[in-house]
Amino acid sequence: MNEEIEWDHMTEVDVVEGPVKKVTREKMIKTIKKMKPRKEAELSEVNMEMLSASGETEIKVMMALCQRVLDVRGMQSIGR
Repeated sequence: MNEEIEWDHMTEVDVVEGPVKKVTREKMIKTIKKMKPRKEAELSEVNMEMLSASGETEIKVMMALCQRVLDVRGMQSIGR
């Protein structure tokens, strides 16, 4: 997740229907620990060193962001 890539706009995915999954604290911590620390911030201007330094705030903000993305995608799939 901490590498910026160019998107070719040609990626296709299957529509997933059903209830939106909830982002758990445990899953977020596990995912953050898998991320590779990098010094440069690249396009987002935020790097893992910055996120790690924010401690509990990092986890809460990332959980909220990821949950928001899932919630919006869930609403789009049911045509809201």
